[in-house]
Amino acid sequence: MFFYISFLRPPPVQAGPYGTVSITPQISNDLRTDTLDTPQDLYYAWALHAPLPRNTKAPLVTKAVKFTTLRPASAYKALDIPVPNGVREGQYWRLVLTGAPPGNDTGTAAAIALGARDVGRTPFAVMSMPIAFIGRGSKGAAKQEMIERTFLVPCRPDGDDQGTKALAALSFRESTAFDLDKKIWDSGIGLSAWLVHLFENPGVPGGNLERERLRDALFAEAPRTILDLGAGIGMAAIALSVMRSRPVSSEEEKDRVLATDVESAVPLLERNIAASSGYYQSATPEALVLDWDDEEFPDAIKNLDGFDAILMADVAYNVSSFPSLTRTLNKLARLGSKSPAILLGYKERDPSERTFWGMMAALGFKFDKIGERAGAGGEPVEIWLGRVCEV
Repeated sequence: MFFYISFLRPPPVQAGPYGTVSITPQISNDLRTDTLDTPQDLYYAWALHAPLPRNTKAPLVTKAVKFTTLRPASAYKALDIPVPNGVREGQYWRLVLTGAPPGNDTGTAAAIALGARDVGRTPFAVMSMPIAFIGRGSKGAAKQEMIERTFLVPCRPDGDDQGTKALAALSFRESTAFDLDKKIWDSGIGLSAWLVHLFENPGVPGGNLERERLRDALFAEAPRTILDLGAGIGMAAIALSVMRSRPVSSEEEKDRVLATDVESAVPLLERNIAASSGYYQSATPEALVLDWDDEEFPDAIKNLDGFDAILMADVAYNVSSFPSLTRTLNKLARLGSKSPAILLGYKERDPSERTFWGMMAALGFKFDKIGERAGAGGEPVEIWLGRVCEV
């Protein structure tokens, strides 16, 4: 289980360049059903969004300042945050909330390193959308409807063909409303963190055949065709695309990474893909509508000769959708000549969800648990590897 710093009451879209900005912070699980039951210090910082000073590309971020210790008894209390020091009329600033203590670099503390051994042991930081500071202030201003979080994954610097590693800062926007297809979920983070670990730890040749086959399907230098089923906001597909990114010539065959979900999810999915465009060297992920209830696949999928890998995160939570999900996965895995590695990130919310594996076994699939990510305790994110065993 992971915990997320967020806004029960988000900041306004505009505020006066004086006084304070009112928010109600919250620390809860991904479903927002459980709040953190231990005291947690919270710090705020401001990041200048626009206009940036000349010759400055990255936002200027102030030092983190403690503004409260959030306890269960004060979980729903509105708090006032001082506006940025020296804020000017017409500037846009973003509010950052983090659990990092003063002295840490705020930009680093607000970014979540998916390769860290203890990822998720402390609540994840959050950043608001830009707040316009204008003279008439926040009276009557609407509340923000989106937030962003930044995750760090390893990548190759642009143009580097020597295998040099750097860190890519991937920005993911999600809804403050409870839209299932517009939120970050534990399994998406857990699966992405596990992929980073696999990328950074090749293992010993000849040590584990299934692990080597999986790593080859996901990270080989040769072009790969990979599908993310139920991609949501796109975390796993985008993180994998960035880790796979490498210089290719215009004549070389490129990767195909397809991020699929229902139609309502695609606009935000496309936005999150575009936000990391500077890191795609070999191929940009493609957002596609793929509804599990549809009998026919879109042409972009039907015309492929199968997949090297299929990713899934937090798709096994709605038992009533299992007939459609298993039918779709069965057809995808048997499309073309390839037998894909199927990688599933799963966190149990109800024991009945585990009927998914029995339904897949009846269709000729075998799944094995190969890892997990514990986070802050409670139910871990389990990593399962599946393959077609019966053609």
